[in-house]
Amino acid sequence: MRPLIPPVGYPVCMQPGGDGGNAVQQFAGYDEVLLASGTAALAAAMRIASIDRGNPARGEVILPAYGCPDLVAAAVFAGLQPVLVDIEPAFHGYALDPLRAAITEDTVAVVAVNLLGVRERLNEITSVLNSAPAAVALIEDDAQWLPEPGDDAAELRGDFVVNSFGRGKPASLLGGGRLLFRRRYAGHAAQLDVGVTPQQGVRTRLSTFAYNRLLHPFCYRLVSALPMLNIGATVYHELPALAAMNGLQQSWLEANVRRYLQRSRDGERRLTDALAGHAQFVDLAATAPAGYGRLLRYPLQLRDPESRDDWLQRFNAAGFGATAMYQQPLAAIDGVGPRVQLRGTTANAGHYAAGLLTLPLQAGMGAAAIARMLAILG
Repeated sequence: MRPLIPPVGYPVCMQPGGDGGNAVQQFAGYDEVLLASGTAALAAAMRIASIDRGNPARGEVILPAYGCPDLVAAAVFAGLQPVLVDIEPAFHGYALDPLRAAITEDTVAVVAVNLLGVRERLNEITSVLNSAPAAVALIEDDAQWLPEPGDDAAELRGDFVVNSFGRGKPASLLGGGRLLFRRRYAGHAAQLDVGVTPQQGVRTRLSTFAYNRLLHPFCYRLVSALPMLNIGATVYHELPALAAMNGLQQSWLEANVRRYLQRSRDGERRLTDALAGHAQFVDLAATAPAGYGRLLRYPLQLRDPESRDDWLQRFNAAGFGATAMYQQPLAAIDGVGPRVQLRGTTANAGHYAAGLLTLPLQAGMGAAAIARMLAILG
């Protein structure tokens, strides 16, 4: 059985690397709270924004029509109505005219998603919000990316910024999230009902040790072949409560962020060079209107979406964990449809979902593996 490089993921560094309170750098103008998941951090941001608006009875939060169902779970927990707005055909970010038209007096917040390291157009979205009929908070969902010191293009602009440290995230701890919020919201943040997470030190260490071993390509090939595990499936899960990140994961946070920021981007650069002008793929990072930072996976769009499954099979047969990400528009994911409202068409989200393919960039992708991947790309 041929080994299979996982679609995403680095081993978790199980060593303390600081006080756990602030990972690597401070963020000017923001305070932070560490929670048990990125979804919890996002729900907390939405809840604070709702409190700031006086807890409107019909409060809404706008989400992109392509994305993770955890976006919806966070909104439901926060007591807000999720409203989906279409994206661009070859960009995961909002189509700006439909976004502008979707905002009403009930809109509490707009969530702008950084997908895999590809930036949303925060300046343009801010301009849209400035003309809204009521104050609307901007929530940067950076669950799949972390800001890097010295990257001026990645300056934080949101009223709230969310990071995730869950499985497969940039600096994974297998759990945990960080909410950064502008200091004017400190009083509202203090009103959050955040529970204490049991330490569960032995369980956390054992599950993390197992995860690190399963990232080995031979192990990953074996477990990915087990249908009962449903690895990589996109499903809706309710958020049960807000809880703090456990203390052991907090102690590992800084070391894992440092490792993330120190990793080579050589494979990413070689793929960018190889994909320039490619006949069958659109390089979604290189063509993104707001640019991109360090990528979690390499995102491509097939010019012919009907050929995507063939390409997925080709890469996976060669030992590369290529994926179709969420595979469907957000409203079509099981459990999501009854919980959301659509504001306008979401045809572009369907087109984007049908043609998306991602390639791995993480552990196991050395020079030889990159060369083999480039040969498949042709």
